Amino acid sequence: MTNLLRNPVKNYDWGSRTAIATLTGRPSPAERPEAEMWLGTHPSGSSSVLRRGTWHSLAETVAADPVAELGKRTVERFGSRLPYLLKLIAVDLPLSLQVHPSRQQAEEGYATEASTSTRSPSPS
Repeated sequence: MTNLLRNPVKNYDWGSRTAIATLTGRPSPAERPEAEMWLGTHPSGSSSVLRRGTWHSLAETVAADPVAELGKRTVERFGSRLPYLLKLIAVDLPLSLQVHPSRQQAEEGYATEASTSTRSPSPS
């Protein structure tokens, strides 16, 4: 059985109007710049998977049966969620280098920011 994915595309001004559209076989140029295509189960943009002729959220599909979808070893090692988010980046304008902290660094930074902030912080 073939499982196909549909992946959310994030539109940012620095993105390309042709790269992701061409790669995915859609009309090019796209109406808006397409900067990132996300492949995964992120809450802000889960892929969808085609199963038996119907599209389903990949996040919900994995959550319903993690062992069947990810395999026992993956679930034992990383838990019942897909352990990564793959981003295909398409840049047409200059973009600053982004470095993401480890989970521990992010938690420590958030705690420090929250303790010194005068307003109530909201996690992103």
